[in-house]
Amino acid sequence: MAGKIITIAQQKGGSGKTTVAAHLAVALARLGKSVAILDVDPQGSLGQWYEARERRLEAKRRRSDVKRGRRPPSPGGEA
Repeated sequence: MAGKIITIAQQKGGSGKTTVAAHLAVALARLGKSVAILDVDPQGSLGQWYEARERRLEAKRRRSDVKRGRRPPSPGGEA
């Protein structure tokens, strides 16, 4: 089956394009869909959002591992 392209576009700034794109991508990913997002905004807000989300998710994974008694990975990446 061919993929689908969804475009979220508006000339006006501050209209919520990045927010809609990010939330739609997360919702589709949670449904098991493969998602790719292309941010052509010079501000790069979507990239910043993604990096912040990844940091939060990694911190959450580490806390969960500690609660389960698993040893967190060392800062050097070696177990």
